Amino acid sequence: MTGLNTTGLSLPIDSHLSAILAQLKNRRSLVLKSPPGTGKTLRLPPYLVFSQKGQQKKAVVLVPKRLAAVSAAYRVCEEQNLNLIENVGYQVRFDSKFDRHTPLIYMTEGVFLKRLADSDFINNLDYILLDEFHERNSDADLILAVLNEKIILDDHFKAQLVVMSATLESEELLKYLDGAAEYVIEAPKFPLQLIKHSKPQRLVFDDTLIEDTVQTVVKAVSTSVKDILVFVPGLAEMRKLQSRLGAKNFSLPIEILHSSISLEDQSRILRPAMNRRLILATNIAESSLTLPNVDTVIDLGLEKKSVVEPKIGFERLITKRISLFSAQQRAGRAARTGPGRCFQMWHETDERSMPLAIEPEIIKSNLLEETLVLLKLGYEKPESLSWLTPPKNSFREALEYLKQAELILSNGGLTAKGAAISNCPLDVKSATVLYDLVQKGFLDEACRFFFLVESADFKNLSEVPNFDQVLSWTFRNDLGRRSQEQFKSWALNIKKVNQVSVATKADFRLALIQSYAKYFSERLAQRKDKATALSSRGRGVELSPVLARFDADYFILLHGREVSDSNSYCDFAVPMTSQDFLSFVANEAQVISRYDVNFEQKKIYEIKAKAIGLFKLGEDVRTPVSLAVEAEVFEKLWSEKGKELLLAHEDFKNFVAKLQFILKIKNNPDWNLELESLNHYLLELVKFNFSSEFKRLIDYLNFPLADSVLQLLPSSLKSIYQKLPTFFVSPNGKQVLIDYTHHNAPLISIRLQDVLGLLKHPMVLDTVPLTFELLAPNMRPTQITKDLVGFWKTSYFDVRKDLRARYPKHDWPENPMDWRPEMSKRLKKLT
Repeated sequence: MTGLNTTGLSLPIDSHLSAILAQLKNRRSLVLKSPPGTGKTLRLPPYLVFSQKGQQKKAVVLVPKRLAAVSAAYRVCEEQNLNLIENVGYQVRFDSKFDRHTPLIYMTEGVFLKRLADSDFINNLDYILLDEFHERNSDADLILAVLNEKIILDDHFKAQLVVMSATLESEELLKYLDGAAEYVIEAPKFPLQLIKHSKPQRLVFDDTLIEDTVQTVVKAVSTSVKDILVFVPGLAEMRKLQSRLGAKNFSLPIEILHSSISLEDQSRILRPAMNRRLILATNIAESSLTLPNVDTVIDLGLEKKSVVEPKIGFERLITKRISLFSAQQRAGRAARTGPGRCFQMWHETDERSMPLAIEPEIIKSNLLEETLVLLKLGYEKPESLSWLTPPKNSFREALEYLKQAELILSNGGLTAKGAAISNCPLDVKSATVLYDLVQKGFLDEACRFFFLVESADFKNLSEVPNFDQVLSWTFRNDLGRRSQEQFKSWALNIKKVNQVSVATKADFRLALIQSYAKYFSERLAQRKDKATALSSRGRGVELSPVLARFDADYFILLHGREVSDSNSYCDFAVPMTSQDFLSFVANEAQVISRYDVNFEQKKIYEIKAKAIGLFKLGEDVRTPVSLAVEAEVFEKLWSEKGKELLLAHEDFKNFVAKLQFILKIKNNPDWNLELESLNHYLLELVKFNFSSEFKRLIDYLNFPLADSVLQLLPSSLKSIYQKLPTFFVSPNGKQVLIDYTHHNAPLISIRLQDVLGLLKHPMVLDTVPLTFELLAPNMRPTQITKDLVGFWKTSYFDVRKDLRARYPKHDWPENPMDWRPEMSKRLKKLT
């Protein structure tokens, strides 16, 4: 077993393999920067495992996508003349081919996270290669953070870490991986011609974009000699483009490269072909997979990203612009083995709106999966982990959910239930429901049900399957059978707590409703009319035509997608009558306690209600509360009403408005100041001064709160804040508060007569003009302007003509710029 290429095909990385190994001799980690197509995924792993004389090593290669892992394993076997399972294997969600002796395994990042706590597996590895790190998946960031700490702190952990990426800003990564070496491979430089589109980029895959793409394809066919690769956002768009080309009797065979096609077709497309082809691919061909014989790329500059709507949890695939980094990656595919051309379907000016790089996914994660993994690994405080890019969300909410779901103990340790769920191939919430159903005796039914929810294309179902159909669902393909077996294998390892009677076991529907109500209360929805519903967290829901026909008052929303910023679409749900809802769901209702402050009455009220989300199961109970007697109420009051209490304070409200105005007009990253970061300080300040008795809470409104917070600002921001005026003083001496919250801020509302004679338009911070909302004598707006001098010379005369007849006692000078306060009719009358 040499680990050397036996196909005769040379790749740029081949001449660097021994040097990379030498770098690893004295290092625990290495950052390998290598452009797509240089061979890092296919050549380096087998070289590290098989080429070291007398000592076969063990390695895993972690990739973001299932298709890339499976394809790479088969390709390495083919290139290196190795055997699947015996020498090389793969493990992805719902599919695997390896055993405990397999020395080289290609694995998706999510699957590897499930195995991180398996010390026998992890501590026997010699190399862990984290591939395509530039994609910045949240799983990859978590793996990097955990492995980096293991390298520093765990004496039993011997594996060397190789972070592999295409072009990446590596300075920050090298600092993070203390002592890491960097190895850079430059691909051979072949001429690459970039051809921009003559029209602005279209962000919707409509007939215009399809026709433009077809014309570009026809042009490319006449100039290229090898395969043509077209980057298309998704499978539906590929089918539309394929159909349009077919209608025009297109000459080249058209291939579709997508994770949904068979493994045999994937392997065939990734091999050189005898004839030229047109290959339609998503961004998986950007870096994860290498096409061997391409000299022309057509890039639509679009990709589909999954966005999770937080109130229900449905996903939406949105089409958006790619980053400039991705555009560079895609274009490079055309000039990997020789001169190439890339037709970029956007105008040069569009690049101003394209993000520079891919945003790390961890920034927006809800941290449920990450928290459970870290607790399983023994992190008592998950927030203590050192991240390359720290997440924005707090671990507090994730910990609270895991406790409520009985997955962790109060000390952070995993319960038996939590340990089981940490190994489930589903997300945490779905795994919790599956666990619950298995505990109630519905092993077969639950496994069938969840594979249906995870895999079925509900958009193409003419009728929503009822539960009898779900329980008799037959999986006719290998993936379906293997997936169900994987669920069963996991479920059979659960230690059964409850012994279920035959009578209870008969009602799977009831058990499912109760489990969803307990763990997925956000999926409860109440029908509003025939075709719409409202979720328990206030999200609008459009019901599919099939669901709209059900005679139901409530639904458990099982499958759907986000369709807009305000609505989700549901195509699979469990319908319930009002009686079902009260019978099955009421036991999961919680007593919700909230607080209200009435400053006029000088009273605080505790308001209790039994509810599931927004759905109340009874009337509110309103009880007065004394802070003097129940001082701990203050913290609860602050957590619920903190922002409202702060903004009830006029002084602080003005402070916030000014601060937000400055942050809007001054783009300084160092001032990335979140108001929430001040809350802890303010809580302690207000608690210290006012929590002892309610009278002092009322006095709080006169407390100089803004002055206290001002001291927390960075000095550069503070100096600008102090230059920002609070009032405008008119020529006749009137003092008017400046509004910094208005969309035309800074704005003042002032009578036209009060600014007569103002010869120069006032500016804020020397650069921002004050917006004048000029009022008629009846105090109604008559003009808005940011150019008062221009107004005097033009529009004033029309306003004067219109209003002078109605308000003759007021000043309406013919030349407003020569007017002075002492010339006022009213002033003369008084003197």
